[in-house]
Amino acid sequence: MTVHWTDEARAKVIARRGHGEARGEKMAKAKLVAGVKLAAKDVPGTGYEANQVEFRWEQLRGALACAPKADYEAALDAARAMWPKQTDLVPRCALAFAFPDEADWAESATRALVDQIKKQKGKISPYEVGVAMLGAVAVPELQTALAKAAAAKRIAIYALTNQIATMVDLTGDAAAEGLAALLATAPSNDHKSTYAEALAMIESETAALALAGALAQKTVMPIAKAYLEQFPTLAKSALGKIAKGSTTSAPIASQMLRAL
Repeated sequence: MTVHWTDEARAKVIARRGHGEARGEKMAKAKLVAGVKLAAKDVPGTGYEANQVEFRWEQLRGALACAPKADYEAALDAARAMWPKQTDLVPRCALAFAFPDEADWAESATRALVDQIKKQKGKISPYEVGVAMLGAVAVPELQTALAKAAAAKRIAIYALTNQIATMVDLTGDAAAEGLAALLATAPSNDHKSTYAEALAMIESETAALALAGALAQKTVMPIAKAYLEQFPTLAKSALGKIAKGSTTSAPIASQMLRAL
């Protein structure tokens, strides 16, 4: 199993300190520290406000990734002082997302978030903002669990594009299972193409099956076809499974299978 990165996909990955190209807004130390404190108070209301909160979290994370060492450490010291005092889940997600190299923070916040989402009945707010953790947690099992929970509760719409590319950067080909769940319940064509493009970077049976199963979706079809033509061995198995089914993708899969 292999991940085939493109320059376009790499450019979407949210920066982590010391990992890849550090890019982001340059901020003075005082502004960085203030930004960390503000992020922990940045709780969304409803609707697309959650996306706006996540975008601000991304901006802070980018600034921290490219900050001078002394400034970064000052901001991290502030966050470490705040972490034990944060009992609410959203502020913990904010800190864990801003400092993804504090791996135990991301793991702790994501585990609690998945449990909370599963417990929620009806309204998910404000926990929908937690889908940002898809771009922070590097534990494959937790990333997959969060993706599946977000898909099941129809809150994946709040995941920003860059968080999807970062899923692959964090867990490699293990991201395929979560991406497949997201693709199966994608709320819009833009989301479908985002998930499909991420899956198309992963050379694996899971990715091939997910893309083959979405061949009937116009937004996904060109991405899926290109992928399956590129990897004929994976395609034969995936198309065979889909062709045996009764979904709208089955006739297309049968036709492609005959053409291999």
